[in-house]
Amino acid sequence: MPRRPPENWFDKMVKGLSKDPDIDDPAAVAGWIWYHKLTPAQRRKAVAGESVDLSDDDLRRCVEKYLEGQPADHALPLVNANVTCLGDLQCPTCECVIITPLTQEGDQLAWIRAGRLDCSECGQHLRVTAEAARKANRRLDACGSASIQEVLDRLARLEEEK
Repeated sequence: MPRRPPENWFDKMVKGLSKDPDIDDPAAVAGWIWYHKLTPAQRRKAVAGESVDLSDDDLRRCVEKYLEGQPADHALPLVNANVTCLGDLQCPTCECVIITPLTQEGDQLAWIRAGRLDCSECGQHLRVTAEAARKANRRLDACGSASIQEVLDRLARLEEEK
């Protein structure tokens, strides 16, 4: 999922918002609506070029909230990231695997740290708990020390269990 709104959706939204005399910066309001109001499903529709219907009441509330500096009615909830059998993080919404860069924590290398991530596919806000980070790093270490054949055998066993 792109972080920026599609140009055609954005231009259409700015054109509609510029008709309102209360709005000084229609582009900023359109960006706020993209990031704070639209759901991941609505964003996917906009990226696909489909129409995203927002009622006049929804737009009015968005403008009011933007002008007040408040979060939208639809703020994405923070959900726990899943840890896969190989130690990767997975978004529970779209089930995509999130690749994290290797970082230095004290004298140890860590792939995954506790904190907050955003899914690159659906934009979902993910919480990585300290326990999930430890579990993922242990699994990544185990896979790193295992041979490729051992990892493939483990994956095959997991597929058979499903």
